[in-house]
Formats: sequence, C-alpha cells, structure tokens
Amino acid sequence: EKVNKAGAVFDRKKLEWMNFEYLKKMDTQDLVNLLKPILVDKEYDICAEYITQVVDLFRERVHFVHEFAEIADYMFVKPTEFEEKYAAKHWKEDTVELMKPLIEIYKNDDNFEHEHMYEITKEYVENKEIKFKQIIHPIRLMITGKSAGAGMFETMEVLGKEECIERFESYINNL
Repeated sequence: EKVNKAGAVFDRKKLEWMNFEYLKKMDTQDLVNLLKPILVDKEYDICAEYITQVVDLFRERVHFVHEFAEIADYMFVKPTEFEEKYAAKHWKEDTVELMKPLIEIYKNDDNFEHEHMYEITKEYVENKEIKFKQIIHPIRLMITGKSAGAGMFETMEVLGKEECIERFESYINNL
C-alpha cells in the first residue's frame, strides 16, 4: 500500500554529503589507516604522524578517502605543475622583489607555527604598504601549485620550514 511503483533514485550529491559527514566524524587514526594504503600505492613514503597532520588539515575538504591523495598531493610531493591561469593572474613583474625579503624573514625566524607566520607576513605587508593578496597568492602558488587548498599558513606549518623555503627558492630560480 505504501510502496511506490517508481524506481529508486540514486542521489550522488546526497551520497557525497553523507560520506563527507561520516569522514568528519570518523576517528583520525581510523582515517589514517584507510589512507595509508592509498598513499603507498602512489609510492608516497610518509610516516603516520605526518599523515595525521594532513588528515586534520584536509578532513573538511574531502568527500572520499581517496581525495586526500588527489587534493592534497602537494603535501606529499613537491608540485611540478602550476595552475597557469592562477599564476598569470597573481604573479606580477614585481612579485620576485616582493617575495625575496619575505623569504629571508621566514628563513631567519625559528618559529614556523601558522599563527606566527601569519603575523610576520601581515606585518611585512603593512610595512611595504601593499595588499595581502599580493603576497598570499604567490605564496600559495609556490608552495602548492594550486589556486585552492587548506589554510596557507597551516599548510606551511605542516610542510615545515625547510620544505617551504626549498619550494620558494625552487620556484623563483626556475621561473
């Protein structure tokens, strides 16, 4: 009596949302254990502690476990490709001159926590009397190669000082 004769509807968007909600609530260690084999298949040699940090950083940006390796690929390997439209829009003639002194500030600072990185970057921008976007977008480009991702300073903290400096210098030297 209460059974509908029409066929069932498969709603992909609802499935993605449900899985997203499930992943958000899932125990971090269980999620790390699910992600490890995917990373091993991609030949990423990463310790569990680092994977945990990446999971915490991207947990609310993925709908399925395999998306960690796709969306956050730059957390496991240095980017070799950079979004051309993003670069064309945000990399200007004076960007290198703006970035070099900031990179030196990062090099000489022992505190690489994201709050501190944000504050020294904000101070640098204010002192130079430029807009924050003139710095943050080139930073994102050099570090990730992508136009979107997790919080930039949180990403830098997880990657670590040495890796970030190496990516900055590699990008600038290979322009």
